[in-house]
Amino acid sequence: MTAKGLMAAAIVFTTTATPAARAEAVVRPRMLLAQTDPFSGIPALKARYAAGARPSDDALGWALTYVLTGDESFARRALGDMQGKVLPTGKSSSLYIDYMRRALEFDWLYGCACFDAALKDRVAAELVDGAARMLALQSLADPAQASYHNHTARELALAVFSLTAVEGHPSVEPRAAPLRAQARKALDNILETTDLVDPEGGYHESMDYMRITFAPLALMAELRRTTTGEDPARRFGVFRNMGPTYLYKVLPTDPPRATTTTSSRTSTTSTTSCWPTPSIASRILSRPGSWRRAAGCPRNGGSQCWSSSGPKIRSRHGIRRPPPRPSCHASGCSRASAT
Repeated sequence: MTAKGLMAAAIVFTTTATPAARAEAVVRPRMLLAQTDPFSGIPALKARYAAGARPSDDALGWALTYVLTGDESFARRALGDMQGKVLPTGKSSSLYIDYMRRALEFDWLYGCACFDAALKDRVAAELVDGAARMLALQSLADPAQASYHNHTARELALAVFSLTAVEGHPSVEPRAAPLRAQARKALDNILETTDLVDPEGGYHESMDYMRITFAPLALMAELRRTTTGEDPARRFGVFRNMGPTYLYKVLPTDPPRATTTTSSRTSTTSTTSCWPTPSIASRILSRPGSWRRAAGCPRNGGSQCWSSSGPKIRSRHGIRRPPPRPSCHASGCSRASAT
């Protein structure tokens, strides 16, 4: 058959095949488990298992153990955990992790004979419901407006993992397919934005938000690589600069300097170092007049740690100060940087 004929056949299949046929076309397990990958491929993981390494002792670890060993006792233990609804195990901001775990369990156990059809349908519907709620949020309703921001990245990760897990599943695919296309466009927009904001490293929010954003972003990139063969890490600089950016943010870059620690009782001088976090993108994108507590400045300490929400900077005791540059005279910090 010619290349043109193969293309025509593929188009006919994708447009006319039943959802059940498309489900069979999706080869599982595939989420974060590339079949021939030297790092996360199943043969490589089986070799590590044979050498004594073991997955975590929880539902996700049991599901992976089933994939590597074929032992259905581990699959049944994991399926027992899936009988209930997805419940948050931490803060609401980490809900995407709970859905990601359920999505991976669904994918890794999909081919097990003990995973009955009724439970598959219920879990698939729950995953699609969660994804739909995220994609209806203002931050993701228009995928062309999806922003490179910590909340958006977490919300999108929940949708991306959930919709990837159920791809082709007959009972939900008609509803999931358009949502999946929306989620893909949103991720594409965020990835393209990273090339504008920090193609050579850096981050435009605080260091805490940097970590919170990088985790789901890296997971979504790896998911795309293992399920489609398309590797965003080879195209977008944010991924190859994640390590250097993190080190640049946490390591001191200034030589030690003398700073004054002032309190109501004593005044002492000590030698400390600043922990600045300069970023060109942060200076461009941050709201004028907003400043961040410099790393090293006590979170709750120092009445002289300045903050601002507008043109006038006030101390924590309400004393007005001129706005040119915030400063911190608490122990461990001699200046703050804007982001």
